[in-house]
Amino acid sequence: MRIQVRPALLLSISLCAALAAQDASIEWHVGSDVTPNDRKAIIELAHKAGMDRPRTVATVAAPTPGCRTVSVSSDITVDGNRVRRSGLDLIRADSKNCWPQSNSAQRVGRWIANTERPWIDERWRIRDGDWHLDVTLDDDVPFRDAERIVLAIRHKEVTDRLPEHGQGTRATLPEIDADSITSIQKRSGRGRSEYWLAAGAGVRAERFSIAIVDGRVELYEHRVAGEI
Repeated sequence: MRIQVRPALLLSISLCAALAAQDASIEWHVGSDVTPNDRKAIIELAHKAGMDRPRTVATVAAPTPGCRTVSVSSDITVDGNRVRRSGLDLIRADSKNCWPQSNSAQRVGRWIANTERPWIDERWRIRDGDWHLDVTLDDDVPFRDAERIVLAIRHKEVTDRLPEHGQGTRATLPEIDADSITSIQKRSGRGRSEYWLAAGAGVRAERFSIAIVDGRVELYEHRVAGEI
């Protein structure tokens, strides 16, 4: 006997197969307490919130003790120098000490989406041959200035303008690791080519006051984590 399958059913089967293949490629960086049922719920919730291509799921540091959270991230897309990825932070419903959730928050299983829609992380890619760095830029930071600053740091072509201390001594020019640069912000109230550059994170965080003067990249101030 020949069975006729409706087109709508075929489409549904194809879609499920495509999602299953996609979900199989997801990287999981979670503990053993995230069960197979949790994994299904997390991916279903990510799709439900609008993430078409979740790529990585990772446990993230708890904002408060007892709050269990994971972050779902998409693949990175590169368009010229613009680099984007989206993500969604999820809270386990049986957690303690988490921030209040709205009644409209989406939920699947024991996981709740922290936001209605995925967040967007946009960075700018600075290249130097085979090397590249993705850095966050404020809207008022021209890409050309950011590129000049990062490449000057990478090639150790920064001019020392650190202030003098007592008895004519000067601060030592710090070694800046170009790979650790995370963001560049415009210095408010200063000239149009003066910036704050951030590098590292946590106890290794550093902040540098940088200016472009007559084509030169000059360093005026250096702060470490405890001074930021």
